[in-house]
Amino acid sequence: MARFRPEAGLSCCAAMPMRNRLADQPCVRRHLLSLVRSTRKGKAEKVSASAPSVVSGRCYCGATTLRASKAPLAIAYCHCTDCRRVTGAPVAAFAEFDEDAISFAPNDGRAVMVTPGVRRSFCEACGSPLSGRYGYLPGRVYVALGLLDQANDLAPGLHAHESERLKWLHIQDNLPRQERSARTHLARKTRALPGVGDVGPP
Repeated sequence: MARFRPEAGLSCCAAMPMRNRLADQPCVRRHLLSLVRSTRKGKAEKVSASAPSVVSGRCYCGATTLRASKAPLAIAYCHCTDCRRVTGAPVAAFAEFDEDAISFAPNDGRAVMVTPGVRRSFCEACGSPLSGRYGYLPGRVYVALGLLDQANDLAPGLHAHESERLKWLHIQDNLPRQERSARTHLARKTRALPGVGDVGPP
C-alpha cells in the first residue's frame, strides 16, 4: 500500500517533516486556501452559465437603477445609425423586456423623441441611455446591454439592420442577420426565443 506523502505536490513543503498539525504550516495553509478559492470559483462559474431570471442594472453615475423580475424576451444587436448615435458605439446591443416586468428608480429619466413613434429616455444626472420604446412594439421596453449587471450571461441572438453595419466592423458569428428591421420576426415568431425582437427605429 502506498504511504501518504504530504510533500507530494507541495514542493515548498518537501524539506519539512510530517507533523500532527500539518495545516499549521504556512505553505500548507496557502495550498489549502488556493484549493478552496478554486472550488468557489468553479461554483460561481457554474451559476453564471445559466440565464438570470432577475435582471438588474444602473446608469453610469448610479443615480438611476433598474430591475426586471423576468428574463429578457429577446436580445439583439442593432447596426442602425440611430442606435449607434444614441449609444455612441459602433454597434448597439439591446435586451427586450415586458413593460410590466421592468422598473426604474427613481424614474426612467428624461424622455427624448426625435423619430416619430420612438421614445428614448436618458438619466437626468449623467445622460446614460436608459430605455427605448417603440410605437409599433407596444408593451415592450428595450435596454442597452451595457447597463445590465448580468450582461455577461445575456448573449444576442440576432443582428438587425445589417445593411447599416459599419464596413470595418466584422462580428464573426452564425446569428441570423436582417438587412433592415427585424420587426417581422417579432410579429410571427415566439417572443420568448432570444434574438427575436426589433431594436431599430421604423
